[in-house]
Parts: sequence; structure tokens; C-alpha cells
Amino acid sequence: MSTDEPVEAVTVTFPTPSKRLVVLPWLVLGATLLLVLRSIGTLLAQVQLASGPSFGDLEAIASGPSFDFVGDTRELLGTWKQAALESDSAYYLIAWAARAYTIGDTIFIAVYTVLLVQLWRRVRTHLPANIEDSRATWTRLRQAAHRKYLPYLAIGGAAADVIENTLRLIMVERAIGQRSVPDVLIVFSWISTTAKFGLLVAFGVLVAVLLLDTGLLRQWLRRAGWALWRLRVAFAAATLYVLILLADATGQAVDLVRRWVDDASGILVGVFSILAALLLGLVIWIQARRVVLSDQHHDHTPKTIDVVRWQVALAGTAAVLAAIAWFLDWRELFAAAAIAAVLFGLGFLGRTQKAMAAAAANKRADDARAPGAAEDVLAARRMARLLAITAPVTLMMVMAVAFAPVLIVLPLSGEAGSGRFIVACCFVAVAVAGAPLSALGGWKLLRRWDGSVENVPASFEHKYTVGIVVTAIAVGLSITGAVTHVSAVGVCTVVATFLAAVMLILGEFQRWAETHTAPPGILILGMSRMPFAALTAITVVLASFWLSDGSAHAVHRQRELPTGLSRNGVTLEKAFGAWVAGNCAGSGHGGQRVPLILVAAPGGGVRAAYWTSSALSDLLGPTRADPVPGCPAAPADRIFAMGGASGGSLGVLAYTAGIDTPNRSATWYDDQLARPDFLTDPITWMLTTDLARAVVGYGGEDRAKRLEDSFSRNVPGLGDDFFAGSWGLDGHHPVMLITGTQVESGCRLNIGAVRLTDAASRARAGTDRTVCTSLGRGDAQDDAPVTTDVLDVLCGPEPGSDLLSLSRSTAALLSARFPYVSPSGQFYGCGDARRTAIVDGGYAENTGIGLLAALWPHLEPLIARHNATPGNATIIPVFAEVDNHYERVAASGVPARTVEGLVPPSTQARPDQLDDRAMEAMIAGLFTGAVPGTAASCDVASGEGRFVRINPRTSPGLPAPLAWTMSKLATDDLTAQRKIALDGPGPKALGVWATGTVVCAP
Repeated sequence: MSTDEPVEAVTVTFPTPSKRLVVLPWLVLGATLLLVLRSIGTLLAQVQLASGPSFGDLEAIASGPSFDFVGDTRELLGTWKQAALESDSAYYLIAWAARAYTIGDTIFIAVYTVLLVQLWRRVRTHLPANIEDSRATWTRLRQAAHRKYLPYLAIGGAAADVIENTLRLIMVERAIGQRSVPDVLIVFSWISTTAKFGLLVAFGVLVAVLLLDTGLLRQWLRRAGWALWRLRVAFAAATLYVLILLADATGQAVDLVRRWVDDASGILVGVFSILAALLLGLVIWIQARRVVLSDQHHDHTPKTIDVVRWQVALAGTAAVLAAIAWFLDWRELFAAAAIAAVLFGLGFLGRTQKAMAAAAANKRADDARAPGAAEDVLAARRMARLLAITAPVTLMMVMAVAFAPVLIVLPLSGEAGSGRFIVACCFVAVAVAGAPLSALGGWKLLRRWDGSVENVPASFEHKYTVGIVVTAIAVGLSITGAVTHVSAVGVCTVVATFLAAVMLILGEFQRWAETHTAPPGILILGMSRMPFAALTAITVVLASFWLSDGSAHAVHRQRELPTGLSRNGVTLEKAFGAWVAGNCAGSGHGGQRVPLILVAAPGGGVRAAYWTSSALSDLLGPTRADPVPGCPAAPADRIFAMGGASGGSLGVLAYTAGIDTPNRSATWYDDQLARPDFLTDPITWMLTTDLARAVVGYGGEDRAKRLEDSFSRNVPGLGDDFFAGSWGLDGHHPVMLITGTQVESGCRLNIGAVRLTDAASRARAGTDRTVCTSLGRGDAQDDAPVTTDVLDVLCGPEPGSDLLSLSRSTAALLSARFPYVSPSGQFYGCGDARRTAIVDGGYAENTGIGLLAALWPHLEPLIARHNATPGNATIIPVFAEVDNHYERVAASGVPARTVEGLVPPSTQARPDQLDDRAMEAMIAGLFTGAVPGTAASCDVASGEGRFVRINPRTSPGLPAPLAWTMSKLATDDLTAQRKIALDGPGPKALGVWATGTVVCAP
């Protein structure tokens, strides 16, 4: 690393460098800049092909082993050229993203050049003094590695990188400026790229040769491996923290950091997140001092009494746990009892040999003693420091990644001088500079606290006591704040403090195992100590995957079904008749046209909920306060049925839940869906209550119930009955057909009052899990394919129990149970109480269209019969897909070349990726041509039929994450996108139609 204690050489004398060679801050700065470049490159990926970012970002220009790199580059430049031509915002986004990327990459080039040269110099300081004596026997490769001009290879690679960046920027500027790009620029750029990689690889190979010549590589690897093994608990905690923040594919971690600039409480969340990361690092360091560096005095001599005590303890533990599990019906607890019983039994399989016990005792004694060699002390200290600075440095990196694109987006959105822009600038500056400085500062501070090599820490020093107290307070405050919904406590704080606490506990178990005799059952397995962490993991797996019956995550059913609803459901005819009457479309309204709207809301977490509810509110109004002319129906009453999946289901239910509230704000969705934190509470509950429940098996609220309560608390009306008040049940709310997925079969679950399968056939078949996958016979022949109705599984766990209803929040989450934030929900079939588990509807069908498409063959004849009856208004069915997924602004390019050897793996999964598009194309085809029951067509917009898609297009914005919280920066983007989307010809015409004026497009 950057600063090390001096160590006396034992066998080889090394030259002492005149100046300390600093590597760590340059390494951290380089990694930070690399992540920033990736985040800026993502802005370019947003304006690529309609089928996705097929060619990557700026790094994809004139690169790769392809022989047709000129054609590939022209394809990518052509995409950006077309996007810039279609939209001024896309032009400026591409231009400034490319410029910012080039500037950042130039700084990165300087950083990695310094880093490589420093590494080379560092390696040379470890070469033996007499290394030149054997030069005559060296190979040419070895001779080249020892030449003084070796750094010029790295400098040459950096120069080629600068030339490559310059040429790429010129090509992008010319392309978006609608000018031609000569082939010579592409060729020279490719040559520069190839030269860069060639020179840098050559430099790396030669430095590796130098490293081998030091003769110390094996020792370094051995000591590093030993230190990692001794610090395995700390390593696991640090690695998990890094993966949570940097390997998040949903974009949630980055957007959580962006929430820090939302308001004052957001700033507090950021402060506490940073403090929690520092605490995690401090705990790693103090645990290393206690577990690895201190001298754990203990008598490790094997004693017969230890064997007896262990056997008695294991037998007693197994008996007590089994008794508790039996009497309290905590079946998961049998896993821990079984493991204790197995270890007890293994102790009697054979007599433990004295040699085995003595060898194990010696091994434990070696680990319990403080490292004897100075080199081992240094290895442990350095590894502990490295792991300790990992958490705060990682958080700094995420800050840089989160706010770097903001510096490009906000000026393009007219916020160049806004407070948010200034704060974002400060965050980027602090993060980019703070990551390397915090790494170096933390390293030096911990090195000073470590003291000299001879200083052996006490087995229970004051630092450790303070660490335990601070961690206990931090864990208590963070968990309490999270479950009581204190806005200043965020998920990053909870995760960091939880990891710190778990690490302290497991560290103590590790230390205890190293200072105490292992049970004979463990020794027989060839182990020298009690493997607490491994046994804990095995217990969790056995309890969760083998013994758990899922009842702890049973879906929360409440109250009786509303009047008029039974297992047979509401008939479609009754619901349609109620809609006709409520929309003044029946007898006496001849000559009028009334739109009947079907709405589908695809999944996408809270982004989908926000987009769906806000788009419907802007399109049809947030309440029913303003009726259409000549009829008491409101524009929202034109909706007959709504389908949804995952977050889209939450969106449609949130919209309808408050539709009868007269004083509902026009922007209610900002306060009720965008600003609340729907993530911290369930994550905290998962890490505490549900994790313990997985081993013990007690009852009580699970994290799904906590999330449902959070929905109900923030969105008025979501706590009300899901079925009540819809068409056909004495109300004017749309018929809901939202989608869940059955775990055991993969079938869709229709969550709604109108059945899509034959009730009598399903009742005769019970809840056989194969019914939904079978072809229907007789009355069930026109059942919706691969579908189960929720009305068949609303009974209790006792056979013959009655059906109970659901709240809107329960139904919404039932369609949005995306593991691991929320667990699968357990239902019990009516009749024999057979269990079925339900997860996110997006697994089965993410568009929300599928169940509405299954309804259409039954609804269309009703509309046709109605329209053919004289004196009735003409019902014009319209299908609206309120899709939260971003649409690319550029058209698809020509297909790439086919590599025959890669056809099976590259093609196998691609048809599945087209399922959503196929569903959209299918439903769009159904809603075109003549209106049912008439001979004439009536399009919403010219050439678009009666299918309307409302979705965001990419623009200079920060796309919202696929998660359960959103920053204001993300919702600002969706707001801008919504205005553009609703201004399209289809949505604009649909809004006019809903108010009572239906004019067919020519």
C-alpha cells in the first residue's frame, strides 16, 4: 500500500527508496474516475438503438477485434446522428456527454500513467541488490523487463489513448453536426486504440517479470492469503457492502445517494450514511486487533473434561431446542436442534484420537497467539487497514457516480445556476477528491493508531470496548429509526450498522473458537475449531429451504368479502351493465359515442407506480369532481378495467384509491408515491425480524406486511377493501385484473373480482397445481390460459374455511412481491387448503396486458351486441398502455454479423426478451379496424387504431431506477417525460375523448 512500517530484512537486503512511493490514493482515484466515466457513458447509451445499447458508449467507437470496425463505428455514429437530428435535447446530451467523457478520460489517463510508473518503481525497490550478477543468463524478455526505459511503454500507451480520445470526439462532433466522418479518422482511431492496449499489455507483462525477479511474490501471496483468512469475517462484510452499492443493477443504490439533495432530511440521511460507513470501517479495524493481532492467552491442552462438557452441552441444546420447537410449533427451530444432535452423535462414532486432539489444539494455539514474525504482523495490519477504508471509500465512489451525470443533465434542463446544481458540483468535487484522500488519510490514521510493530494490542483494549458501545447504540438507533419511519434514517445507514454488528458477533465467535476446544464431532470431521459461521449458514439453509412451510409469509387476508361477491366472482355481464349505466351509454343515448378504456400498467417498481398514477391523473383528472357534459360520469369512469404487474399494479390501485377524494391535489402522486421511502422499513425488517424468523420460526408481521402498511399509510384509500366499489359491486371503480405469479407452476394469478376461469371446473379440480397448465374441457375450454383466479385461493389454512377479502395495499403488493425486498406470499386453496406461493407478476407477464387480452374475447361480444342495439350510444373500446419503460429515440440499426458457433447461446434467450413486445403488438392488432358491432372504424389518432401507448422517451434526464424509492432528480425526469408523452397525438386525443367529445381520426 501507500505507507508501510519498515521491516528488517531477514535473508535479502533490499535497496531503500529515497522517497516513499505512494500507490493507494492513485489507485483509488483511478477506480473512482473509471466508475464516473461509466456513469457518463450511460447517458450516451440512453440515446442508442431502439433495441437497446447494442454498441456500447464512446469506448465502442473504432474498437474491438472486428474486421468491420469501420462499419460498426458508422452504425453507432449514424444512430447518434439520427437522434441529434430528431431532437435538440438529444444533440446537446450527446455533445456534452462526449465532451465530459473525453475530459474525464484524459484525467484518468494521467492518473493511470502515474499509477503504473509508481508501481514499476515500487517493484524495483524490492529487487535483490545482486540481481545484475546473473544478467548473462537472462532471456530477452527478462532483459527487457530490467531496462530503465520500461515506463516509456506506459507513457506511450497513454499518448495513444489521448490520440484515440481526440479522434473519437472529432468523429462524434462531426456526426451530430450532420457532417461526414472520413474513414481515415476511424482507421487512425482504431490504430491508436490497438496501440494503447498493446503497449499497456506489454508494460504489464514486463512488470510481472520484474515482480517474479523480486523472489518475494510467493511470500506476499502467502501472507496476504493468511491475513485474508484470519480476517474472513471482515472481508465478507466489506465485500458485501461493496457489492450492494456498486453491483446494483436496478440503479437503486445510486438513486438513494441522489435523494440526499432532495431536502434537509435527505442531507441528514447522507451524513448518517457516511458516519455508518466510517463505523463499519472502524469496527473492521478494531476486530482485527482483537481477533488477529492480540495475544489470546489460553490453555489449549486437550482435556477429557472438555469432551464431556461438549457432549452434555450438545445433548442439552438439542433437547431444549427440540422441545421449544415442538411445543411452540416453531418448526424451523428443529434445524438447529438437528445440527446439535448430529454433532452429538458424531462424537460417539469413534474414539477421538489424542493425536487428532493435540494437532487441533496446536492449530488453535497458533491462531490464538499474536503473530510472531514482523512480516505477519504487517500483513495483518495492512489487510485490516485496507478492509477498514473500503466502506467509506466505496460510499465516496457511489457519490461520484451518482452526481457526475447530474452536472451534464441539469444545465441542459435549464438549471445551470440552481441550488441543486451547486450542491451536485460540491458532491462530485468532494467525492472525486475525497475518495483518494480518505483512503490515504484513513490508512495513515490507522497506521498511527497501530503504533510500532512491537506493540501487541491487549486482548480487550479500550478501543474495542468503545467500538462495541458505539455499534450497539448505532444499531439500536438505526433500526428503531427505520421501523418508526424517521426520515433521517436510510437503508445505507441500516445496512452498514447491521454489518458492523454481525461482524462483531461473528468475530467474537471466531475468537472463542480459537481459544476453546472443539467438540469431538467437529474433530472427527477433520476440523480444529468450532465453525460457528458455517454452522449458522447451514442452519439458515436447512430451516429456510427444508423445514419452512411458508406460513410465516401468508398473505394478509382481512374482513369478509363485500356483498355480492363469492367464489363465483362478479359476472362480466353485470360489470359491463353497471359501466354502461354509469357512463350514460345505454338506451336513450343513440347517436353518441362513449369511449370504453382498458388500461394496462407494466411493472417497474415505484417508478411504474409513479408514472402510471401521474399519467392517469394528468390525462383523466385526479378526482371525479368534474363530470363530463350531459352525464354524471367523470372522465376516470370511462375506464372499464385495469391490468397491471408489479409496480404498475400499485400505480393503478393508488390512482383509483383516492379518486373519490374531492380535495385530492393535482400532484398527489409526488407526496404519496415519490417522496416516501418504501425501502428502508422492509429491508430493516428483513435483516432483523425475518432473518431471525428464518431460523426460529416464530409468527408475527413479516416485511411484506410492513410494506403493505407503508403503502396504506402514505396513500389514502389503499387500506380499503380491494374488491368493493368496482363495476358490478355497487361502485364506479374499474374492474381490476392485476397479475401475480404462482411459484410452483409459473401460472398467472388473476387478482380481481371478475373470473377468467370457470368456477365450477376449478372447484371440482380443487387446487391441483397442474390445473392452470392443463387444456380446458367443456365449460373450461375458454378459460384464460395458464391462469388461476385469486378467488380460488382466498381461504384459510384449515380445510373448508371461508373466503376472506384483501385490502388494496395487499393486492398491490401481491402483484409486486419481488424477492428479496418482499417474500413470496402464501395462499391456501379453497377446499383442501393446498398451499400456493405468489410472487411478482412480472415473472409471468410484465406488461399487464395478458389478463386484459384474456378478457377481451368475452367483452368484445358484449360491446358488439350493445352497439347493434338501436337507441344505445356507440361504445368505442380503446386500449391504453401506460408504460414506464424508456423508449429509445433512434431507430434500430442493421443486424450484426452472424457467428455460427455462437448461434445457440446467443439466440436461445432472445425470444423471451421479445415477449412484452409481442404482447403489445398482439393487443394493438386487436384494437384496430371496425368498432365491434359496427362497420366503421374509429381511430384515436391517424394510423394508430385504438391502441394508445403512453411512455417516456429518453431525453437529457436521469432515468428513474427500477426500485422502491426515487429521488427528486428521477421524478423531475419523469415529469418532463410525461408532459412530452401526453402531448402525443394518441394520448391527447384520448384525453379529449374521455371528456365526452369523441371525434374519430381521419
